[in-house]
Amino acid sequence: MNQQLFFYFIHFSEFHGNADVIWLSTNGLASIQRAQKDQSRGYSIKVPNQEFAQISDFIEEAGSTSLKVNERIAIPDEVIIKFGFRDKNRNWISIRVIENDWHRQPSAIQKFNTIAQRLIDMTNVLEPVHVEQFAPGKLVIQYPGEFLSNDIREALK
Repeated sequence: MNQQLFFYFIHFSEFHGNADVIWLSTNGLASIQRAQKDQSRGYSIKVPNQEFAQISDFIEEAGSTSLKVNERIAIPDEVIIKFGFRDKNRNWISIRVIENDWHRQPSAIQKFNTIAQRLIDMTNVLEPVHVEQFAPGKLVIQYPGEFLSNDIREALK
C-alpha cells in the first residue's frame, strides 16, 4: 500500500560514500537507508506512536513559522544535507544546510537534525531488511516503493 510522504532527510557524502536517508510517512512508517564505506543497509520501522506524535507536533509548529537558514556558498566537496516536510496546507518546505554549519543554525533548524538522529538511532537494534554492496563513489540512494513516486518527486523539487 502506498504511503503519503511527510518528512525526508538526506545526509549524503558522495566523497566518503556515507549516507543516512530517511523517508517518513504520515502514519509513522519510516524507510531508512544507512551507508558506510561500501555497504548500504535498509531498514523499515514503525515509529512508536508517542515519538511520532512529538515529531508531528514539532513539524506542524515549524511549518507555521518562518524558518530561516543561515546560508553561505558551499565549497567543493562540502556535504549539503537536504530535508523537507509538509506544512499544514500540505505544501512542501524544503531546506538545505551545509553539514559543517549545523551549529550555526537557529534551534528550530537544528531540531530537524535531532529528529533525524533519533530515527536513525532506532535502527541500531534492528536487522536490515536489505544489504547491498557498492563500489566507491557508486552509492545509489534508495527511494522506497511504498511511497507514492509523485510524492517523492514533488518533495525533492
